[in-house]
Amino acid sequence: MKTLIYLFAGVTISLSSCSSPLSDTPVSDPGLVTPHIVINHKDGDYGIANKVSTCLMDKNGAYIELLEGDVKVNGDLMEFGMTCYKRTIDVQENTVYKVVLTLADSAKYPFKVTTPHFFKKVDYPGKVKKGKAFEVSWKSEGNEQTTVNFSVQDTSDNWITLYEEITDQSMVTISPDNYPKGDISKGSITLYRSVNGKMPNGFNGGSVKANCIFERSIKIK
Repeated sequence: MKTLIYLFAGVTISLSSCSSPLSDTPVSDPGLVTPHIVINHKDGDYGIANKVSTCLMDKNGAYIELLEGDVKVNGDLMEFGMTCYKRTIDVQENTVYKVVLTLADSAKYPFKVTTPHFFKKVDYPGKVKKGKAFEVSWKSEGNEQTTVNFSVQDTSDNWITLYEEITDQSMVTISPDNYPKGDISKGSITLYRSVNGKMPNGFNGGSVKANCIFERSIKIK
């Protein structure tokens, strides 16, 4: 049995690649289900990617595909694929999104989360020099904390984090002095925010979150 590792807003969960026995029977008891819901907005090198994922797990971490029932986001049906329900949607900042899980007895369970404010006018260097400090700044509304990460790719193609900070400010100075040895030419700057939403009662744990990510590749000289 393979175990898939998912990263949900900084929290790693293990999801078995095997289907739960609950996929073969109508499920009406929410206490048998652990839902993990993520609304994701990512501004990356190749543009904007928006997606909602809803992973339903049993107590052993095996995935559940509902035999009867469904999952909707803002009234639109989410499709099951691989191990989770997914849908590509238009994600706006500071906006309430509602995911409704309907079980076999037609009982509906609403999950709500408000997306964080997006990063705007991010100023970062396209190239940085080893041993030299550089600044990253941004503009946005709201008062959510920002996690800033600077990583580089080593000669074995592994990504190594050289700097990470959680800040209330809109600028950081990055001055890493622990570059790995060898010819290092690729780096990445990531700005990240996550907001927890509200879950209905009765489930066996779980989470509902909205993420905002800004990520850019940079060159190392």
